[in-house]
Amino acid sequence: MNKQKIRGKDKYLVRWKEFTVELDTWEGKENLENTKKAIEEFEKEYQRDIEDRKKKKECLGEENYQEGLQQRSYLDEQIRDIIKNIGED
Repeated sequence: MNKQKIRGKDKYLVRWKEFTVELDTWEGKENLENTKKAIEEFEKEYQRDIEDRKKKKECLGEENYQEGLQQRSYLDEQIRDIIKNIGED
């Protein structure tokens, strides 16, 4: 699960059970009534992640922190490509 604001509203990236990444969708809370507990747990973890990122940024400095994010983004992209290729075999 992930979260972002779309048109001013919080939306959650949902991976539907037994479906692949390509079918993930962004959903508002109103469409996720049956998953309140999962959303609450996600929000707690999300806030912890934000706090951890702030601490890392303070420790590393802005330039080093941004460089690390770029490297992570590149690796995430490579992993997605590998997973996609596995599904095509």
